[in-house]
Amino acid sequence: IPRYDLVIATSEKGQSIQTNSFSLPPFHNLIVLFGGVDGLEANPGHDLDKYSLWLNVCPNQGSRTIRTEEAVLLAMAKLQPHIVSSS
Repeated sequence: IPRYDLVIATSEKGQSIQTNSFSLPPFHNLIVLFGGVDGLEANPGHDLDKYSLWLNVCPNQGSRTIRTEEAVLLAMAKLQPHIVSSS
C-alpha cells in the first residue's frame, strides 16, 4: 500500500484552484478524495487535519452538489496541469 504524501480533499468550502497563485506542492504519491452529498466534512470520525489540501474544483458552481462522476472528471481535468508540473 503506497503512502500518500499529498492528500487532497474536495469541498465547496475549499481553496479555489482557479486562481493564478494556485499550485500543488511537490509530491511522489497523490490521492484525491471526494465526499458524498454532505461532503467529507460530514463523515463522522474523520480527522480533518489529515488532509494536505482542501480544494474547491468548481467554484461558483450554482448548485448545492455535484454528482461524484461529474466531480471526478472536473477535478482531474483541472488538477492535471498542476499534477504534471509538481510531480
